[in-house]
Amino acid sequence: MYCAYFRGGEVRIAVTRHNFATNIVISDNGCGIAKEDLSHVFERFYKGRHGSKDSVGTCLAMARQVILRQNGVISVDSKVGSGTTFLIK
Repeated sequence: MYCAYFRGGEVRIAVTRHNFATNIVISDNGCGIAKEDLSHVFERFYKGRHGSKDSVGTCLAMARQVILRQNGVISVDSKVGSGTTFLIK
């Protein structure tokens, strides 16, 4: 399965503030990420077997580093065919 473009896709962003943290949830209803790729998505130069041919595998690794340097954390949850959700705290 290769899914570089998903017609009718949606991206949702929700922000909630708490006493000690701000949560940012970014989710889509796209193709999703294969279970075997989930534990590697934040590794530099990692390209999932169903990823875009044009990807160099650096964007999520850089995003994670920026978030970590701000004392934050990022996690991902995904299911093939149902979309992906990133949580940034």
